[in-house]
Amino acid sequence: MQRKFSRAIKSILFCIVCSWSWGTFASTPFLELSCNSPIDFYPSPFSQRPATSAKFAGHVVSQDAGQTVLQFSRDFRYSSWQFYLTLGQSGQITGSLRDKQGEGADEVAFSFAYDGNQLPMSKRFQVSFKKQTLSCNLEFFTEPKAKLTIAQLIEQIGAAAEAAQAASGFGQSDQERELSEQLAKERRAREDMQRLMASLTNEREKERQDRVRAEQLRQEAEKALQQAEAARKAAPTAPIAKAPRQTTKSVKALVVGNSAYKDSPLTNPLNDAKAMADKLKSYGFQVQLLLDADRRTMVSALSKFQADSDKFEVNMLFYAGHGLQFNGQNYLVPTDMQLSGGQAAIEFESIPVSQVVDRYMLASTKLVFLDACRDNPLSRSLAARTRSSGGSASGGLAPMEVASGTLISFATKDGSVALDGSGKNSPYTQALLKHLDSGEDISLVLRRVRQEVIKSTNGQQVPWDYGSLVGGELIISNK
Repeated sequence: MQRKFSRAIKSILFCIVCSWSWGTFASTPFLELSCNSPIDFYPSPFSQRPATSAKFAGHVVSQDAGQTVLQFSRDFRYSSWQFYLTLGQSGQITGSLRDKQGEGADEVAFSFAYDGNQLPMSKRFQVSFKKQTLSCNLEFFTEPKAKLTIAQLIEQIGAAAEAAQAASGFGQSDQERELSEQLAKERRAREDMQRLMASLTNEREKERQDRVRAEQLRQEAEKALQQAEAARKAAPTAPIAKAPRQTTKSVKALVVGNSAYKDSPLTNPLNDAKAMADKLKSYGFQVQLLLDADRRTMVSALSKFQADSDKFEVNMLFYAGHGLQFNGQNYLVPTDMQLSGGQAAIEFESIPVSQVVDRYMLASTKLVFLDACRDNPLSRSLAARTRSSGGSASGGLAPMEVASGTLISFATKDGSVALDGSGKNSPYTQALLKHLDSGEDISLVLRRVRQEVIKSTNGQQVPWDYGSLVGGELIISNK
């Protein structure tokens, strides 16, 4: 409380001295700063609530060669604000603003344009203060707000400064001299702070220059590395030994194409299966082909396939037809599957993909290609029936976990449906038939298939695969 009272006394005395100093001429210069939100401007020493505006009285800092520099400063509860205005004959007034507390400090430079040297004038600007951006308005005027030219104001300020200087040594009481000394100390402290801020500005500039130099060194180092890399590529090098290829000398394949569904027939699966079987036979593989197979035929074929599948390096399954998922498991749909069975029909009349892979494909490397995600009334009807019995079925396939040495490729991403195609083959099978002959690793082949299907379907279908192959490259084509 004592400090607040002391500060109030100082403020009152400061106002008295300012009034005395400027009383020798009619017009006193002032600045008024207003912001769009309260900060820490306090209307009086006893106020506890911030205001949105504050008024600053100016005094002469220097005056020479037709140019007068005014300083407007005022201390608040948490910050100190300073403005320096240069009044000249050129018709411009420039100044700067800085928060001396450091936190959230900012500095702005601005200029006032005026018509005919008439006052008052105002300027809008933005300043960062305590982690917020304030929109402010700074108005420079005389009090009373007389229409003075800049030349007239400078003349009055000069006369007032001379009068104040002449009076400062005569007729002053001890109390007045003490107050003058205190004001001088405060002015010197402000000047020290200005020099400190200038030093900090110089340090920031040095840091900026250091960052620029570091960036230049980085670019030079990068250029040197590029030159070294170019020289390395130009120099003759010994051939790099490639990883051994995992060739396909011993492959057994099961190819299934189901089109003749009673409730939802398809057009292309038979064409897809025949074309794939011919392609694999041309590579010298052992191929077992099934067309329009019911469940009994599919189970019998799988048993036959299993009998000697472990004698081959690679087992392959290609399936084209209807497929669906139920409770997170994927199923291949035989042509004789009944809709009326609902959940029971899925569990007892369809073929689980995971069982085919785990129980019937016994080679160390397994490749599965499923063109079996086609949208159809069959899957939608089953979905409706299984929902009523507490299950969940859909036409898209579910994601699959694969064991080591296994690669499973879907014609489209899990949960999505594939197109049957308007041509002789489906988009997926057509792309797969094209790129198998490339003689490249199967992983690269599937990436090329994905790219072509996305392009041919305008992004409606995106092939997906789940793989955990081991060893070197796996080349399907032996050509």
